[in-house]
Amino acid sequence: MDTEKANGSKTKWIKFSVRTLMAIITLVAVCLASWIAFEKHKLRNLEELKQQGAIVILRNGTPQWLREIGVDRLSPFCSAPTVELYVTPKGNDAIVGNSESLTTKAIAQKLILDQASTARTNGAEHIQLIIVDSFDRDWSMFASDNSLAIIGESSERYVARLKANLESGANINP
Repeated sequence: MDTEKANGSKTKWIKFSVRTLMAIITLVAVCLASWIAFEKHKLRNLEELKQQGAIVILRNGTPQWLREIGVDRLSPFCSAPTVELYVTPKGNDAIVGNSESLTTKAIAQKLILDQASTARTNGAEHIQLIIVDSFDRDWSMFASDNSLAIIGESSERYVARLKANLESGANINP
């Protein structure tokens, strides 16, 4: 006599083949790999902003249990809460980021908007426009019209922060 029938329990098991199990595992692996690749792509885009003189501040959300086994930073768990975009106004012209070339104010504003769009598209929560060496009313209005926080800063401080940011490697390393 079957003990299951004697006890009166009717446990039902879901039956599936090994082929189905392998298909499910493969599907989960492909989805996970796609997610990681997409997040790495976003970090690479933010790296391009960094090369243009922006400061990208990352928050490492890698779970503690992964850190304990040696995974210090896993791209899907990183976020960029803040991106700082820099402009140095020079009358009707401006220098954007760490560039040394002077451009018209209209071109500089377009570059800033493009950088802000890239930052937003790639997960930046806060975008700050840092005006170096002078506080320009036109740039202030530009920042407020485009939902950018505005901060004034000296060129010495900007250069020091940019140098530390580039040398540390802690900022972005997809």
